[in-house]
Amino acid sequence: MGKPVITGISPATNETFNNFEDIILCQRNSKSLAEAILTLYFNPDLREKLSKNAQKLFAEKFSTSQISNLLFRYINEITK
Repeated sequence: MGKPVITGISPATNETFNNFEDIILCQRNSKSLAEAILTLYFNPDLREKLSKNAQKLFAEKFSTSQISNLLFRYINEITK
């Protein structure tokens, strides 16, 4: 099983992830990070859900084959 992830809010993370579905997004300060850590600590079901959903998201969008296919399409487009 994977591990749940906590990261800071940014335009890229907001576009890529769903808060409390496959990741925990928090403000970029120590209080927000501590709250997110405690949320995970006291919620084993949430930890499991985030881990499973993140693994699924990674396999669908960020696996080596997905990235290489995307890169191949871009190369084909620019070399036409």
